[in-house]
Amino acid sequence: LDTQAAGGAAMRGSVLRTASYVLGILLSLISARVLITHLGFSQFGRYTLVVALLTIVGGFTEGGLNSVVMREFSTLSGERRREMMASAIGMRLILTVVGVALAVAFAAVAGYGSTLVAGTAIAGVGLVFQLLQSTLSTTLQSQLRFGWVSVIELARQVVNVGLIVALALSGAGLLPLVSVAVPASVVSLLVTIPLVLRYTSLRPSFNMGHWWRLLRETIPWAVIAAVSIVYFRLAYVLMSLISGELQTGYFATSFRITEVLLGIPNLIVVAAFPILARAAREDSARFEFASGRIFELSLVAGTLLVMC
Repeated sequence: LDTQAAGGAAMRGSVLRTASYVLGILLSLISARVLITHLGFSQFGRYTLVVALLTIVGGFTEGGLNSVVMREFSTLSGERRREMMASAIGMRLILTVVGVALAVAFAAVAGYGSTLVAGTAIAGVGLVFQLLQSTLSTTLQSQLRFGWVSVIELARQVVNVGLIVALALSGAGLLPLVSVAVPASVVSLLVTIPLVLRYTSLRPSFNMGHWWRLLRETIPWAVIAAVSIVYFRLAYVLMSLISGELQTGYFATSFRITEVLLGIPNLIVVAAFPILARAAREDSARFEFASGRIFELSLVAGTLLVMC
């Protein structure tokens, strides 16, 4: 992170992450087409409702924790780094389990029916594995090992889409299709673990003193991030409550397009985040130069996207 090669590695990493994301989008287009054809718009709307509920949970429970962990991993070393990772893993597990339980309770109270309640619970298990994997993968991103990060994300998407297509062709119902999130997340977690064992223990820590050092950094971030994460998904949940299933299904289709586009800027900028975290503490001139160039890139790319 301190060498001149770091900038080039970050640029290549952003290209790799974006390329794998685009490939994932193309795969998701296949799965979306298969799901809409197999389920119909009304049932596809119910499927997307489960996804939206759990994405809200993921947004609130993630709360910027991964970014704080990435920053700390980039600047700490030795036992302090391992202690920080153990606390992050413990927080991730507890917060996600509580969030999934609340999502299941909401689905039940809102009268979504037994199928969606069960689907939310099963897909919630997949969310626990997925967010745990994302926390562990911050150690790879902090070392600018974006090739592995891209491969793992793409592998999860391949498993997800492959199972959806196979289940749809076999005539599976809504519940098995929602449950696909579990094996897809487990595969990505199993691939990640051997890559990070050298840098972190998998044993979680539940020390509240260590937790608070991370929480006081993530709470303000969580409030800000939740607005962007929750906005569209909250609108979708409201649609399911005040509108019909067909209209909700149409909204789900356009919602997916917007959701896909919103993921690209984060991938481009986050590749440079470990370098910025390191420079902010040790090299202010480098930090000013790098953050300035990222702002210029964001301005140009953002303007181009708006024009398109």
